[in-house]
Amino acid sequence: MKSLLLTGVLLMGVAHAGAFLSLWELPHVEDHITLQDFGRKLNKVTNWDEKKESLRDARAAAREKNYALFKATPEELAKRKAQAKDQKNR
Repeated sequence: MKSLLLTGVLLMGVAHAGAFLSLWELPHVEDHITLQDFGRKLNKVTNWDEKKESLRDARAAAREKNYALFKATPEELAKRKAQAKDQKNR
């Protein structure tokens, strides 16, 4: 009896949804938004291109610094330690 009642409720739900969708007219849009348009509009708000480039620059600077530490001369190491000390004092 429960399954008969559940089946009836589900059938009425499907019939109601079908009737609603048959009466509902979808709007026709002439000029659809494309992925490029969406990205351009999103970029105006969030400036994600600038963040991406600044992250690339920061990674390149860190890569150069790490590589320089790996192959540094004693004079370069002393200069870097002095710069680090100056930055800590600020």
